Amino acid sequence: MAPAPPEDLQCAANGYCAAPPGKAPAAPAGGDGELRWLRRCLEAAGKGFAIGAGLKGGLALFSVLVRIRSRRSPRSRKAGAMTNEEAVVLAVKETVRYGLFLGTFAGSYVSVDEYIAAVWGRKRTARWRSLLAGLIAGPSMLLTGPGTQHTSLAIYILMRAAVLASRCGIKSKRFGKICKPLTWSHGDIFLMCLASAQILSAYILKQDSLPSSYKSFLNKHGGKDLTILQGVKDIVNHTAFTNLAGIEKHYKSVGVDIKLDPNMKVPCPIVHGNQSCTGHVFSFLLQAYGRAVPVYVPVYLVPALVVHRQHLMKRPDTILGKSLLGIARSSLFLSVYCASAWAWTCLLFRTFQSANTPLVILGTFPTGLALFIEKKSRRIEISLYCLARAIESFFTCMTDAGLCPPILQIKRADVVVFSMATSIIMHCYAQEREVFRSKYLNVLDWVFGVPPPLDNEVQSLSRTARARTATGPRADRAEPAAALPAVNGSWAAAVMGAASSRLEKALGEQFPEGERYFGLENFGNTCYCNSVLQALYFCVPFRDQLLEYYASNKSTGDGEENMLTCLADLFSQISNQKKKTGVIAPKRFIQRLKKQNEIFRSYMHQDAHEFLNFLLNELVDILEKEHNAAKESLQNISLQKNSNGPINGQPNGSHKELAATWVHKCFQGILTNETRCLRCETVTDRDETFFDLSLDIEQNSSITSCLKNFSSTETLNAEDKFFCDKCCSLQEAQKRMKIKKPPNILVIHLKRFKYIEQLQRYKKLSYRVVFPLELKLLNTVDNSDLEYSLFAVVVHVGSGPNHGHYISLVKSHNHWLFFDDENVEMTDESMVQAFFGSPQEFSGNTDNGYILFYESLAEKS
Repeated sequence: MAPAPPEDLQCAANGYCAAPPGKAPAAPAGGDGELRWLRRCLEAAGKGFAIGAGLKGGLALFSVLVRIRSRRSPRSRKAGAMTNEEAVVLAVKETVRYGLFLGTFAGSYVSVDEYIAAVWGRKRTARWRSLLAGLIAGPSMLLTGPGTQHTSLAIYILMRAAVLASRCGIKSKRFGKICKPLTWSHGDIFLMCLASAQILSAYILKQDSLPSSYKSFLNKHGGKDLTILQGVKDIVNHTAFTNLAGIEKHYKSVGVDIKLDPNMKVPCPIVHGNQSCTGHVFSFLLQAYGRAVPVYVPVYLVPALVVHRQHLMKRPDTILGKSLLGIARSSLFLSVYCASAWAWTCLLFRTFQSANTPLVILGTFPTGLALFIEKKSRRIEISLYCLARAIESFFTCMTDAGLCPPILQIKRADVVVFSMATSIIMHCYAQEREVFRSKYLNVLDWVFGVPPPLDNEVQSLSRTARARTATGPRADRAEPAAALPAVNGSWAAAVMGAASSRLEKALGEQFPEGERYFGLENFGNTCYCNSVLQALYFCVPFRDQLLEYYASNKSTGDGEENMLTCLADLFSQISNQKKKTGVIAPKRFIQRLKKQNEIFRSYMHQDAHEFLNFLLNELVDILEKEHNAAKESLQNISLQKNSNGPINGQPNGSHKELAATWVHKCFQGILTNETRCLRCETVTDRDETFFDLSLDIEQNSSITSCLKNFSSTETLNAEDKFFCDKCCSLQEAQKRMKIKKPPNILVIHLKRFKYIEQLQRYKKLSYRVVFPLELKLLNTVDNSDLEYSLFAVVVHVGSGPNHGHYISLVKSHNHWLFFDDENVEMTDESMVQAFFGSPQEFSGNTDNGYILFYESLAEKS
């Protein structure tokens, strides 16, 4: 089989990272490519079927269990009602239908997407391929049953599509100003109020316009008998009472003896009998809360048992505590929502001493304010869900009134709306992934497989690689080598070998004695790991200590495998290679990493800074455990030799000296939190250690200014007053952070990912932040003469936090090198400036320095 062209060797994992071993990133022409397409289609169809059948089957199973538990006798069953056997058969049919629906949708989308890419090219069709594939896959909804309408579901999906489209519009220069109002922080509350006005007024006045499932839900939690609702409807419509005696009979059945006035203008006696409006609100609220709790118990506890089962065993109090809090909060929302509906309508009826349709609509509008009780992340979901049902109810009312245009009375309008919505959603999924929340993105990636990077992002990465590497036509032709390891064949190996030989030739006689420059193979989105490992390998004090540990540990031959031994083994492999350049597969280290921490087990995009923190803390824990074990062993030996106590009398403080590992000596610094009371001038100091400094960034700033802001003085007043021990009271104070003991290796993390409340997601800040090659810690430490030299930069390439790529630039023996997974090239010192960031908010430059490694010049000398 002929090798695939370089432009088609794109990643199957998030962003630009190489695919897992054995999975080619693109579809080459030939049998292997066809088998990959077929496998992807079958996997997507199978996973889609599993989700559809699982969701519908779970709901159907719950419904069947409720029916069986009720144990109604055949005589008490209403005429025409289903038997339990019939209900089970129907549940099985519905489960299969919904499984086929989502399975066919996923399989159809992937099939059309792959076919268009194969015929017309993946890059050429990138802008419209997913749009068309989603549109074609939409009619799979018909598999749920030719006569089954899903108007509410279709409208809900359309609302989700509108939200995603608005988020895309906010990012663009052309539509940014138009979509600005959509970022209103309480827009979800306003939508909920609109939806409540339609849904609750329909519940009171025209229940036939609501979906049957939603109508039964409201009848249960609305807490009012149908005869009461009919009586309210009669008064609002100014018609004669149809069943006033039935209302009195209902109240008598619950122990309330009431005589209703047939000439009443306000329906309050019908709604709450002999109770006052205020008393009814509180009594109804308590009853509604009791009805709401059973609804939310499975909603919160099932995910806790299924999704968080591993954490549940380790942290049961935390997981169950959050679940119980969620149950209490959501139950309070639903009960307040239902109670306030009657409270507001009663208030308006009493105020105007009349009842009509406009007052019902006005009274149910503020009911949506109850959504404030729910946490922010759930508000938009609930508001869109209710809005979809409100829109369906509204058009049903319009149709019954003869006011709906014929064009909107399409027989299967739900399929048309659903197809349009899925077209928009799948287009956003392929082109604008950062507009999705991570939990939805994870599910889509699991079903469909991660889409290849956008054409302009691939070109941006290519331009980056060419700019950072050696110039000349040969370097340009070899640039796609970064993606080659996913392809099994001699051509890939030959190109990588040629790149390695070019690096040796470029350095020539200046190649450092004993140094090795090796790329690291990507095992499916492990660029976050590779980039950090390269920076740590060229942190000479850390590497020397690690190799020394490896040598001593190897000589003793004891100890089990852990993160420390795997890392030491990897560094030893690189340093002991006979060749000067090449590629090494850190397979053992990656396997151990995934085994140690489940966060890194998937092929999803991970954060390099999070990995660095985890790795350093894990190494410290291992070293401290080994130190404590060795100390206990020595103490046991000493006690055996001398029963009166240890042989060597050591000062008590010596144990603290031994506790400081070589990881601490390399990376640990000490921060001092100074708080000065403005009344008595007493200064309170509190020290804390750190392995890295996380700095807030601003547009067109520098590391020096970021450090200055980090150590700037903050005044604590009003609600933030400081409790002064000397004054024994809360006082205004000034607080600042400064570095008490600078580390030998200073690691600076730039906070480039910020949570935007309006968008409800993280956004990448590609701000221009200048980081110098030589750094002085001015205004941050007492010794301002301390200087650091930059020796490594981890760069994030990409426009969002959920996708992208990591590369690293490393300084070794006065030479700057560019590491992009397997690819290693020389670069110029001046090229470091290209990773400062973009001076403009909207720019195609997404290659930004993320983690900076500085070495103390005093320690180096």
